[in-house]
Amino acid sequence: MNQLKIGDQEKRIKFLENSVENCQCQRDHSADVYFDGSRTLNNDLSENIQNRSTSDELTVLKAESGAVESASKRNWRRLSGTDGNIAFFAKLTHTETQPSTLHTFVFDSAPTNIGGHYNRYSGMFTAPRHGTYVFSWTMFCSEGAHISSQLIKNADYIDATLCNAEGATYIRSTTGVSVLELNQGDVVFIRTHPTSGHRGDIKSNEYHLSTFSGWLL
Repeated sequence: MNQLKIGDQEKRIKFLENSVENCQCQRDHSADVYFDGSRTLNNDLSENIQNRSTSDELTVLKAESGAVESASKRNWRRLSGTDGNIAFFAKLTHTETQPSTLHTFVFDSAPTNIGGHYNRYSGMFTAPRHGTYVFSWTMFCSEGAHISSQLIKNADYIDATLCNAEGATYIRSTTGVSVLELNQGDVVFIRTHPTSGHRGDIKSNEYHLSTFSGWLL
């Protein structure tokens, strides 16, 4: 829609530019005629008014056209992440029952995914370029549970948290935060510990959400 509007404005601008040029070429120099000691503008006055009106409209249209085009470019850069704004926030929409070792958590809903670099089908974030990124994840576990989760960069373990609800009569939660230097193409995700025995479920619902988020500093 923005492209259509820009095209219409460009046509109008071209028409007005031609009108201004024609008005300037056809100006009646008889405006220098004097009558009863006063300078008489006669028809030249109306032509000047028309010329000024056309010029004013041309100025406004050029400004509007530039604003629309700039807004369109800014919106494209925001959505693609090329303006430096890269961020995502994802959540589990269901309970993960008795996750096994090396289980990748797929946070399947991403209300925020600027640049589209988080994949809600695989649970993985892929860095679009080199930079310093912050990642945070929160896990809720059922009463009596014991589940360790890890932040993984490519195949390397970076950070870990333990959700321990042994002896508890209600759910427990844990949150991890890490700052990573990533290269373009590096992949980051959350999984269970490869050897630790896991008991219980990872809970996520409208009352307590298990989430995964990240952004470029």
